[in-house]
Amino acid sequence: MAYLLSNPDLQNGQYDAQAAELQFVQTGFYQGRSRSGAFGTEQTQHALTLGVQASDNLATSGDEDWFSINLTAGQSYNLTLSGNTAGGLTDPYLELHNANGVLAAQDNDSGPGTDALIHFNATTSGLYYLVASSNVPGGSANYKVLVAPG
Repeated sequence: MAYLLSNPDLQNGQYDAQAAELQFVQTGFYQGRSRSGAFGTEQTQHALTLGVQASDNLATSGDEDWFSINLTAGQSYNLTLSGNTAGGLTDPYLELHNANGVLAAQDNDSGPGTDALIHFNATTSGLYYLVASSNVPGGSANYKVLVAPG
């Protein structure tokens, strides 16, 4: 939360902690990124498609990449985050947030090796957000993320 409150875009808006978190979830302005894109200019893909793997990278220390996906109530899903190649992210950390930014699930090492794997049963249909990050302080590298039917 501290990095949200230290973000220049959020400071200029004079947000309290709760409003800063909501602003962060709704607009993607985080970690001092520019206003030129809702999720920052360095993240190349923002919306995930069920069953289609996406690749990207954590470009800087402490980076988090947010992805949106629509899930259907009553359906089960497997959400994975893993290093993309040799030299990729060594200890992926994955979070799933609902449309209101409330943490619905998180994982560090339930996949193969140190990969993150979340088995999730959606109770509400709608937009969810996956947050790809590293469990290693200062970790930055390539990764792949996938949401597949469970």
